Parts: sequence; C-alpha cells; structure tokens
Amino acid sequence: MRFLAAAFAAFLLSLGLGAGSAYAQGANSTVTLPDGTTIVTTVGGLNNITINISGGPYAANPATVKFTSIVPSATSISYTGTIAAGGTTEAFNCVVNTVTQAVTGSGACAVAFGQSSGSTTPTTPTTPTPPTTPTTPATITTTTTPAGTTTTVTTSTGAVITMTVPEQALITQAEADQLFLALVGTRVNATSMQNFVAQRLQGLSLAGLTSGLGPQTRNGRVYKGLNAGAFEPQTGLWVNASGSYVDDSRPGSAQDGWGGSAAIGGDVIFDSTVLGAYVGYGSMQLDGAAVDYQTKGWTVGAYASWSASPAFQITGTVGYSNDEVEYGRTAGLLRSFGETDRNQLFGSVSIGTTVDLGADWVLTPSLGVIASTSDTDAYRDNAGRPIAGNSTDLTIAQAGTALIFTGSNWLPYVSASFNSQTDGPAGVDKEYGYIGAGFAAPLSDDLALAFNIQTLVGKKNEGETSFGFTLRRAF
Repeated sequence: MRFLAAAFAAFLLSLGLGAGSAYAQGANSTVTLPDGTTIVTTVGGLNNITINISGGPYAANPATVKFTSIVPSATSISYTGTIAAGGTTEAFNCVVNTVTQAVTGSGACAVAFGQSSGSTTPTTPTTPTPPTTPTTPATITTTTTPAGTTTTVTTSTGAVITMTVPEQALITQAEADQLFLALVGTRVNATSMQNFVAQRLQGLSLAGLTSGLGPQTRNGRVYKGLNAGAFEPQTGLWVNASGSYVDDSRPGSAQDGWGGSAAIGGDVIFDSTVLGAYVGYGSMQLDGAAVDYQTKGWTVGAYASWSASPAFQITGTVGYSNDEVEYGRTAGLLRSFGETDRNQLFGSVSIGTTVDLGADWVLTPSLGVIASTSDTDAYRDNAGRPIAGNSTDLTIAQAGTALIFTGSNWLPYVSASFNSQTDGPAGVDKEYGYIGAGFAAPLSDDLALAFNIQTLVGKKNEGETSFGFTLRRAF
C-alpha cells in the first residue's frame, strides 16, 4: 500500500475546495476522472469523513481514506485518520504547513506522502492523481497540474478558476471557520431565546404582572404573581435591549467583539397560561489578526407556558432567523472576503418547578432541551473562489436553577446551568455552563422592569457574556 505524493497532494487540493461541505452532516459526492478513477466521498459528521478511491489505476488495488479529524489553523492543517489498501490499514496524523507546504507527522504520513516521517516538502508527482471533491457551491471539474501546485476549477456556469496550494489552504481555513461560527451563532441565538423566555416567565410568576397582583393564600400556601393572578386575564407589550461579548480564542483564528439586539413583543396571560410572540433585529461583529466576521438580521419567535400549580410548569419556544454574514480570512499575502446568508430554525421545551425554601427564598430548578438547524449558503469570495456552504444540526440538553429572594418588591436572583451539546468542531468542549444574576421588579401598577446578565464557563477557546433589559407595560 502506497499513496504516493501526487495522489495525496491532489486529494489535499481538492479537499480545499470543499472542506466546509465535508464538515456538513450528510454531504456526499462522487467524482469520476478521465482515467476511470472514481472517488466517492461520504460525510457522516464533523469528524467522520470516508473517501473510497477505485477504478482506473486503482481498479486492482482500491483504497479507503477515513478522516477522523481535520483541524485548520492560521498556518497549518492537521489531518488524523487511516489509509486502507491491499488488506492493510495504517493510521496517520499529519500536519501540513500551508505556507511552506512542509509535512510533519507520524504513522502512515510516510505512506501518504511517499516520504519518511518528519519535516518534508512534497516532491514533484510521478503517478496518476486521484483527487476527491466534496460538495461545493457549484458542480465542478478539477484538474491538477503534474507539479501539484495549482488546480483548475470549471464551474457549472462555465467559469474557469485556477488556484494555487496556498489558495486552497486559505479556502479550507475559511470554510472551517464558517462552520465554527455557524455553530457559535446557532448556540447563541437558541440559548439566548430560551433563557430570555425563562426570565420573562420568571418575572411574571414571581414579581407579578403589576403591583395589584399581590400575594394570595391557597391551601395554606402563599403565592405571588402569575400563580396568584392566574384567573386575571391580562395583556402586555414589552421591549427588550440586549448586548453580548464573544471571544473566539482558537489558535490561528483568535477574534473577539460585541453584538447587540432589540426586540418588541407582547404576551397574554389567562388561566395559568402565557402566550407570547416577538420580532427582533440584531448584529454581531468579531475582529482578529487573521479573521473578521459580521452578521446582522431579523428574528421572529413565539413562546408558551402552562402552569398547573407552583410545583409544575412546562414551557415551549420556537424561532426563526435570517442573517446576512460577512466573513474575511487572511493567510500571508492572500485574503478571502465575501458575503452570504444564513437561515436558522430553533426551538426548546423545558419543565420546571418552584421550591419554597423559606419566607423569603424560592428555588426554581428546570430541565430542558434546545434544538436548532441552520444553513449557510455557498458563495464566491472577492477573487471569485468558491466557498462551500454548510448545514448544522445542534441539540443542547440543559439543567439549571435560579435562587430568588422574594422579601421585597425588587426580586434579585442568581442562576446556574449545565449544558451538553451534541456536535461541534474538533477541539471544542461540548459540555459547559452558564452562571448569571438579575432582578425583576414592578415600577408601577402597570410597568415592570427586568435585568439579567450571564457568562459562559468551562468552554475551551470560547467566551461569551450577555446582558439585557426588558420593560413591560400591562393593559
């Protein structure tokens, strides 16, 4: 078994065209070369990519390449996986320097590049080239020059683009960043909506809709807010302003920045049920030495909650957002910049209860699940290079609680939650937490104010802090 330098170099070039697509779950492609070689790419997830090479020069000795991790950085790309051919399977762990093209690694890296392990530079190819091209924004035909230094791409519209190895690496980095940022945006949108609704309902239940919904006694227990006024139908309008700080500290992709949003909505309360809807507009801008990212767009959503008693409450949310995304990536003297669109559909369901800890303290534990799916469109950058889109599916299991002081009209609280997400790029923690604080308070008979702040903890190379004010007018 021997994947010579030309074969792997050609594969590396073609992978650069569609790395972002390769990360998208369920993305598959089949490419047949003029010499009869067939390359079938199957993507089972972020770190589960299988490439089968057969036919042509490989008819008698087909090969299977399995990637378990592809991690780009500012100056290199790390590949981990196995190569199987001729009844033998060998593992590889390779790092390709995207500036010098030097290769370091262990295991089958020597086989993959037809060289010994250690720091090497790919040589002039001497064998047929079996590239593979994952899904890209348009149907393409890829031809690699004998020297393996450029790739000519013919799109379905007939446009011909020639790209060098550094350009391929730049595109690979750009597509990997787009996937990471799509997941960050998905998480921020979905969790902020779920947390916002939880805080809205918390304010309704404990602070009361107006000062007129005071304490009531039922079966020897004292209830406030929604539980006390469940049979008092009431409508209200609210406005919310919020901000967030996001820090992406991944090596080679470090960036940070601020985001903000404004929303207006309304809800109605009757028979222990809350129904509400809202529309909002938000934006976020991140900047770094090699990366810059900006998103802005609209979000619409609805929420509902039903509470039979203080001991049980079930809440559901659903939302949709459409964002314009601007992304730039710099590698040496090369730069890729472009604009695209991202759509996201998200929702959540949670159950909670109220535990009376004493005269002035209440605990509100809850369990919930947040689900989201997003699609980022493919686009062409400033140099006409095709940048693949991506699709992400994310599920977050959440367990949390809030401790609330009820001894005054101003009800301060602290909160904490543990979260576990199902998917994410290699090297990013999937278990993390949020800690926060805030208050809910009536300002008058018809006016109520709520404030909250929370920060992300326990997630390597990521930071996030968000805060917001909500003002509600009851009618």
